[in-house]
Amino acid sequence: MKIWNLLIILVAGRMLTGFSFAAPREPWLSVTPAPAKSLRGVTFGAGLFVAVGELGTILTSTDGANWTARTAGTNQLNLGAVTFGRNGFVAVGATTESSSQPVVWTSTDGITWTPRDVSSLNLPFFGNWLQAVTYGNGLYVAVGGNSATNTIVTSTDGISWTARESHLSNSGLFPLGGVAYGDGLFVAVGPWLLTSTDGIRWTQQNSSAWYRLYAVTHAAGRFVAVGPYSRISSTDGTNWLVGTPHTAEYINGVTYGDGLFVCVGSSSSYSTTGANWTGQSTGAPGNAAAYGNGIFVAVGYGGIIYRTMAGMHLGLQGGSAVQLTLTGLVPGTCRIEAMNAVSDTNGWSVLDIIPLTTSPTIWTDWSSTNVPKRFYRSLWSP
Repeated sequence: MKIWNLLIILVAGRMLTGFSFAAPREPWLSVTPAPAKSLRGVTFGAGLFVAVGELGTILTSTDGANWTARTAGTNQLNLGAVTFGRNGFVAVGATTESSSQPVVWTSTDGITWTPRDVSSLNLPFFGNWLQAVTYGNGLYVAVGGNSATNTIVTSTDGISWTARESHLSNSGLFPLGGVAYGDGLFVAVGPWLLTSTDGIRWTQQNSSAWYRLYAVTHAAGRFVAVGPYSRISSTDGTNWLVGTPHTAEYINGVTYGDGLFVCVGSSSSYSTTGANWTGQSTGAPGNAAAYGNGIFVAVGYGGIIYRTMAGMHLGLQGGSAVQLTLTGLVPGTCRIEAMNAVSDTNGWSVLDIIPLTTSPTIWTDWSSTNVPKRFYRSLWSP
């Protein structure tokens, strides 16, 4: 069993200090549930991860480790993306027949789902997918299309939808596949790149510097978009910087959390700005990623789910004996180690091994009354 060092603390009359590794630098842990239906989208909202995929698959989790299967009421649809907004969760996709029709499902809590009728939009069928959805400025925006057309639809409540004009023809190319909102701007990506201040009127931007884009996100004042061989970033949606180093990977999804952009695909990497990227030797393959509750979650084909470890925190409480408050992802095992001086040649000694079944958990070091100061560290394993 692998054990990961998370935190070191100095206690007993001194100022509390500590260090924890950023989540994407920690190994990704496989938590693939059954049944193994391919997953295409994941989001976090209202304290809940929601993952969606083929044959109406909907999974929910509060911690990224334990997942519960929900139902969209039918397996005759494939869901490609999900987002969270003011009116709750919205999942989009298409029916499973060859002349597939776009579908929208909504849920206020991620558990009970309701289909919404988009047939009145008269969207072109025959393979038309809604492939991505986002929420911003009071508006849900979904994008997709087929080999002949691009599709953009909007809704203020997730229930009633209106088709918008992309002014793009496809000519056999892939349709729009990603959309995000930030700083007063919507950005939609695919073989093209579009921007809109209101989600209704869209403007095409120059996209000649990269091949194709699958996903886009916004955080920390910038957009980051990814795709085959492509990682790009922009602060205004118009001027884009190609990330370094160049990648030969297919990158499917990107998200932001813990001060870092993280992308997943045939491999995973992270960046503080979206401009310079660091690859991960223990990364996660996947179609999409999300961040919440201190962890990253990646989902992919065959129902794979990976998560990073949440940072474990040790909080100091006063008293005749030192008490530590252990806060971290459950379930797991926490090993408490200590030494009385940094220069101690004997190194760390194990004080206790604690099954972490609830968080937070209070642990008391009864031996601390016999030492003037002590250094502590926690080591966590899944």
